Amino acid sequence: MSVIVLDQTQLSVVLADLSSYRPRSMMMEQMISNTLSERCAWPGIEYVVDNFPGWSVCICRPDGSPASVSRCTDYTVSVFSKTPEALERFLDAPGVVRWDRPVDFFAMQKTDEYDVIRRKCLAINPVLQYDKPANSDVYILELDKISTIPLPAGLRLGELGPQHEQYVRTKWPWGFKTGVKQFLEYVLEPSNGFPNSAIFDGDRPVAHILYTADGSIGLGLVDPDYRGKGLYQIVLYDITKKILNVIRQRVVYGYVFAGNVASARCFERMGGTKLPFLVDWLTSSPAVIHSEQGQ
Repeated sequence: MSVIVLDQTQLSVVLADLSSYRPRSMMMEQMISNTLSERCAWPGIEYVVDNFPGWSVCICRPDGSPASVSRCTDYTVSVFSKTPEALERFLDAPGVVRWDRPVDFFAMQKTDEYDVIRRKCLAINPVLQYDKPANSDVYILELDKISTIPLPAGLRLGELGPQHEQYVRTKWPWGFKTGVKQFLEYVLEPSNGFPNSAIFDGDRPVAHILYTADGSIGLGLVDPDYRGKGLYQIVLYDITKKILNVIRQRVVYGYVFAGNVASARCFERMGGTKLPFLVDWLTSSPAVIHSEQGQ
């Protein structure tokens, strides 16, 4: 099976085709759209397909160039497939994924696609680096359907900057992962064009949310001392407005961990719509090379 690295013209064809598979295709669609428009285009990634123009699987992966910037881990991939059978065949082809290193599969939909990837990871190495389910709902926000509330007195609305990288990383449960520091440095650098929204008490950030590499909003947090004041709703509305009006994204979407009742209620209270599937993350271990003696 061939592995085709898409050029800009081919990417445009794939992007048009993806619109027929919404909402499943939404994440890959937005990444490609950002790449083509050069607004919030992530550096050092490429898109590969199993065939062209009659493609069935599209994978976004690091291109291995010096320009590559971590998407939270050193080797993060995003996957969209039209059928699980096509995905299984493509993952078995040489040169599709670097199985000799940890591979982070990002926000996979909990469908047959997820099962295919997990089986492949276990076949490479029966010990997964990360195999704790982190099922998340996906909510979409549309500006004409959402609402905000007034900012409480004494607080101000603004944006985080590079000086807040360590603050965000240490507050985020996955901040320990290799590559997170580089990822945050990139999205928090204003010249790279990734919007965020934050609320400050003086110079201290007390609530924030970021726009990230795959076109989603995430890493949201409200300081425990400031909860119950509607601050998350305010930053959600603010960043949604920026993404829709400046980046011109069709819809805004974010992941909410199953069981995070407060965040789910906030999305729903604002008028967000929950999509009919869950997503999860999976990190494989590098392939194990066995000798003839089985050592």
